[in-house]
Amino acid sequence: MTQTPADIARCGHIILFLREQLEHRGWTVRDLSLALALEPDSTTAYAWLRGTSAPGPTLRNKLSALFNVSPEIFLPKPRDERTPPAEAPVKISRTLPAAPARHEVLSFTVGSDGNARIRLDATMPLASATPLLRMLLDAGLAFSPVEPEALSA
Repeated sequence: MTQTPADIARCGHIILFLREQLEHRGWTVRDLSLALALEPDSTTAYAWLRGTSAPGPTLRNKLSALFNVSPEIFLPKPRDERTPPAEAPVKISRTLPAAPARHEVLSFTVGSDGNARIRLDATMPLASATPLLRMLLDAGLAFSPVEPEALSA
């Protein structure tokens, strides 16, 4: 996701507030959209969470009523002369841990019959593999000569 320093400086407080509220309530962005009487596939709330826009007056009022806070919380901060120009994008990404020194392969294809074929070739400790194997067994996607009780250990 690309945001400018100006976006972050002006709307960062809105991003943080909304993310905290969604997490606290266990809501998705779709849940927020529905609570605000927006279309379920609306991208409006996503833009707020990216910091690329702020709620307008009507939605500020709806948000303030929904979260029982002042509508001013959802106002973007004024432009600051010290803020770099909007043309200087900043790439915000989460840092992922370095890949392990082993080869893991996951492939996914969909056949003409509409069935998905997933292949996983991975080596992992039994403690990590057991929940995955249980899920595949429960879904009927894997069959094991090992009794399910043996996986309880």
